[in-house]
Amino acid sequence: MFGSNCRRIKKKRIIPNIEYNARNVWGKIIYYLRQNSYPALHVICGSQSDVSIESGFLKVKIEDEYVFNLLTEIQNFNVIKRALNSQDSHLELLIEKKQKYVNEAEQDIQKLKKFIGNSLIIKGE
Repeated sequence: MFGSNCRRIKKKRIIPNIEYNARNVWGKIIYYLRQNSYPALHVICGSQSDVSIESGFLKVKIEDEYVFNLLTEIQNFNVIKRALNSQDSHLELLIEKKQKYVNEAEQDIQKLKKFIGNSLIIKGE
């Protein structure tokens, strides 16, 4: 049906410009952990989403103290840093402990309960 002179025209494949942002960098770190057989770190890092890029640092903010201690352990920190360096992003890794939001009114109620005990009745609860 088609002669030998017919050529198929190749369309240029347009590759989208992936924005260099914290979520992309963090996603690549998670992918690296999976590909290089770090299943525990892969799962733990995959559950973290509070990441940002500030002043040349990839900041990962973690609220849970157990997770924070696990990721800042020197061996685990070095693995994550290696994953970051594999991207040639020229970013440094910074893992921060996020402060939990504390409702001041709730704190005051807890203090009153310590002093007064079970005789404290709060209306509206």
